[in-house]
Amino acid sequence: IDRETGEFGAQFAYKLEPVARGGLLEINGLVDILAYDEDKFLMMERSFTLGINDSGSNDVFIYKVDASNATDVSSLKQLNDSVVTASKELIFSFNDIKSQLSTLPGQTVNVVDNLEGMTFGPELENGNRSLVVVSDNNFSSLLPQLNQFIVLEVLP
Repeated sequence: IDRETGEFGAQFAYKLEPVARGGLLEINGLVDILAYDEDKFLMMERSFTLGINDSGSNDVFIYKVDASNATDVSSLKQLNDSVVTASKELIFSFNDIKSQLSTLPGQTVNVVDNLEGMTFGPELENGNRSLVVVSDNNFSSLLPQLNQFIVLEVLP
């Protein structure tokens, strides 16, 4: 979507990663998209698995995505082998910082919770951008969850 006019621009295909770990129930999806340049995005994927015993049922990843060479699929009725998907590169796994994150009430295991939103935050003192990532606790309606805010530094 053109930011100035609000007009539709193009639509592209994106290849989602498979569920990170197997279990009783497996769900994965693209939970947020953040544009940072023309045809360039940060995309957050989340994989949820029920039945993991380490209080770590969420695996969350951020990918750097470039759609500049991707096929505009807006006029296609279905995807085919000639479609060029957006290129993507894994740049961050929240499992890498899991030991620095909060624990659920009454537990001692650090958890990557139901992360589902991200936005650029304020510029840091060193001039780099910050990235703020958030989850809500869904009112802990099904199982214990956290309201979790994570602030990351975006390196050039």
